[in-house]
Amino acid sequence: MRRAPLWLVVLLVALVAPSASAQPATPDTAARAAPVELRIDAIGVLARCERVDIEQGMMQPPTNLAIAGWYGDLDRLGGPGNVVLTGYYYWAGLPALLYELALLQEGDEVTITGDDGHDYEYRVESVTTYEKSDAPISAILKRDECEALTIITDAGNIDTSGGFTRSTVVRAERM
Repeated sequence: MRRAPLWLVVLLVALVAPSASAQPATPDTAARAAPVELRIDAIGVLARCERVDIEQGMMQPPTNLAIAGWYGDLDRLGGPGNVVLTGYYYWAGLPALLYELALLQEGDEVTITGDDGHDYEYRVESVTTYEKSDAPISAILKRDECEALTIITDAGNIDTSGGFTRSTVVRAERM
């Protein structure tokens, strides 16, 4: 069984620990749409989305290199909050779904189709690559009053533990 990357473990801890920055879905957010498709034309991404679950205390990665994972216990589409997606960066010597995520620029558009059949369009506000040890997890996962989207993937080089040294984080707001 493959171990989850360190950034997923840190992300999980931030999600399940009680804090003002990462709130689980409420009855009001549970009625909103779940992401089913991610489209980022600027970098040629078109992918199905699947809910990412927690097993044995670990946030699981998507089941396929070409699928985006959605952490469904945070927020859903269609209201204030922060929808968080993830995807593979690189695997077995080959670029994966979000390999070019760091190439996005402010103003690029991201479209997510919900299970309600509607497209939710977001505009990129920032693209930041962090050293994993310095990533401000609570700020990355903060729940906004606006409709926000956060996409996270690995970046950098592989370290001695087999994980990547950096994470790229894209923050976008609903248009």
